[in-house]
Formats: sequence, C-alpha cells, structure tokens
Amino acid sequence: MPGEDIAIVARVSSGKPLDVSDLPEDLPRLEVAHEDAHFAVVVKPEGVNTVGDARGGWTAERMLPYFLAPTIGVEGALVRPRPVHRLDALTSGLLVVAKTRLAATSLSEAFASRRVTKRYRAVLCGTPAEPEVLVDDDDDDENDRAGAAALKLGVIDAPMEGKQCVSHWRVVRDAPDASMRHGRLTLVDMWPKTGRTHQLRRHAAGALGCPILGDARYNPKHSPEDDVDGLFLRAVEVTLPPSATPWRFGDGNAADDGDRTKYLRVKVDDPAKFSARVP
Repeated sequence: MPGEDIAIVARVSSGKPLDVSDLPEDLPRLEVAHEDAHFAVVVKPEGVNTVGDARGGWTAERMLPYFLAPTIGVEGALVRPRPVHRLDALTSGLLVVAKTRLAATSLSEAFASRRVTKRYRAVLCGTPAEPEVLVDDDDDDENDRAGAAALKLGVIDAPMEGKQCVSHWRVVRDAPDASMRHGRLTLVDMWPKTGRTHQLRRHAAGALGCPILGDARYNPKHSPEDDVDGLFLRAVEVTLPPSATPWRFGDGNAADDGDRTKYLRVKVDDPAKFSARVP
C-alpha cells in the first residue's frame, strides 16, 4: 500500500566452515580441484553417495562444508554448498558444486541443456571392437592428442527404457590382464552425451561387450577377486561453457558460449589403480 516500506533481505555469506578433524577417521576425504566464491569442483571418493537418502549417513554433500572455503560478501550465498549433478556411489571423480544461487541456477541450466562436457576414464574387461560410427573429437585438448587416430571418437547410440542414450568413446591403451581372469584390459575415455542411470556402465557391458572392471552389476563374469579394488570408473575432466560461470566475466550476465577461450576446464589424474592394471 502507499506509504509502506518494503525490505528485501539477501544472504551475503554462507554458514561457518566446519573442522575437518571432526570427521570420522575412516571416512574418505574430498579433494578440491577448483574453487572460487561461487562454486567448486571437488573429487568425490568412490563408495560415497553424492547426496543423502532416508538412511542418512555421510555423503559428498554433507562433507562439503568441511573442505570448502566459506563464501563471504556475495549476494545469494547459500547456507551450505550443494552439488548440481550426481555421480554414482561407486564412481569417483569430479563433482561440480554451487556455493551461491547464481551458480546453482547457471550451472544447473548448463547441465540440463547438455552444454557441460564430462570425460570419464574406465578400464574395460576385454578388447572392444573397432567402432562402426566415428565423429570428430571437437571437445578434445590439442595437447592431449596422441596422433591422427585420436582425432576420432566411437559412437554408442543405444536407447535405454525407450529414451535416447548416446556415449562417445576411444581407446587409450591396453595390456594383458596380470590376474589372467579377463585376457586383456583396455583403458578408455568415455563421454556421456546424455545422462541416463548407469549409462557408461551399461554401454560398456552391452554395446561394447566389455564390462567395466569391478562392475558386479553389469558383468556376468565378475568374481570376488574383482571386488578388491572397486569399480574402475572415474570422472577425470569437466568442461564448463562461459554461460555456466557468468561471475567470472565481471558483470554476472550470461556469456557467449561461442568463445572457446572462455571455457573452464578442470582435470584430475587417473587413480593409481588404473595404471597398476593397465601400465
């Protein structure tokens, strides 16, 4: 009504950080691969759920305040950081986390519209056949290319539950299986172009005929000996378009995704267990 005052209250700082020493000693730790006031990219350990369920317990989301710096003096700061996508509990690797409302909105929209590129490393049981369909490797880094053969990616287009499901892949190297249970093991890069449940695990086992090492669910030849080192699947690289991180360019407005120089790429190394099995 005329004469009334309207007050808009906006949070500008997150909650206080928590002391990592208060965590259970046997709980796997998060690693921070990239962080600023608006978001972070952390390395989720295998065996840890991304978010909670009705049973409670420790999740990556619950652990975030112990490892990330607080956001101070930024309008729209979230009380606690929260993931904008998920990784399977058995899958380790890069997890993107929002620390402000702006980041939560822009990052979630980028994931929903498939403008975020994610690269996974996996060790497959066996040797996949040469791909019948190839596409140009537009998302790859020139410095990572190992020759002309690496300029093309194989395409898996195998629907799941009646929905489109597409993955790209390529062989990195292979080696004899020292355990002699799987003949040869093959290290591959995989890029999910859609986001179906267990997509890469199901595509590896079904379309490629080479299940991921340690995958008890989709490998009919899985044995107890394969459980020792867990699942050999890790999210090793995430590439974010400029529109997903508008705060990086000064005014907080959506940036043009056509400028490749403004993309943000975060990478981590393969786990040691990968090179131990496929040297």
